Amino acid sequence: MSGTMYDPHPPATAGPDPTTFPGLFDGPDYGDILNCMHCALCLPTCPTYVMSGRERSSPRGRIQLMRGVADGKIELSDTFAQEMYYCLGCLACMTACPAGVQYGSMLEAARAQIESERFAHTESWWRKAGRWVRGGARRLPFFAFENLGLFRLGGKALWLYEHTGLRALVHRLRLLPAPLAGMEGLLPAVPRRLSSETIAEVTPAVGPRRKRVGLLLGCAMDVLCSPENEATVRVLTRQGFEVVAPHAAGCCGAL
Repeated sequence: MSGTMYDPHPPATAGPDPTTFPGLFDGPDYGDILNCMHCALCLPTCPTYVMSGRERSSPRGRIQLMRGVADGKIELSDTFAQEMYYCLGCLACMTACPAGVQYGSMLEAARAQIESERFAHTESWWRKAGRWVRGGARRLPFFAFENLGLFRLGGKALWLYEHTGLRALVHRLRLLPAPLAGMEGLLPAVPRRLSSETIAEVTPAVGPRRKRVGLLLGCAMDVLCSPENEATVRVLTRQGFEVVAPHAAGCCGAL
């Protein structure tokens, strides 16, 4: 038997420094934020909204506040903190949400982000820079979706990546980290030309015109599925429809 006596009151040890966990306090996932459709089905289930009548005290209002912080449009102010802690965390809104928005994890991340501000003065400059870079990297894909020209340019770059041997070289040298390599393997074959380049803004009907219809080329469809857009125009025109496809129209809103 060991001679060491059991100490029922061990000395207190310092807890972990939150600044040693990069990414943990960066705020809610931006993709989760964008999943909210603002449909308002959560409003009747939220006790703080029913009690106050304030939009910002509703689940979708808090999500908009989270997005404002993520986009740099609002600061981590006392008002933001009050709204995040005013929420009871009952998660009744998640039961009512048709989009399956992960409000619970978003709320936890937002509160952690608030608490991390207490340690901001102890962070070194390189750790702050790392948080800024990680946040920008998370938002970059969604910024591309919102910028049609940038998204189309990305499609061209992706075609070059797939057809110039660069992709094979990257695989051979194993340049991509494992998580990114898994996602890269899901990339579809990108057509050389965008449907906005092959489809006129107005395509006349074949034969007598029956009606005039509009076609939204979209962003992802324009870049990744241009043959499908082209086939749609062929079918419609052969059925007697004049097709109007505005090239300036961007995302349908699904992304």
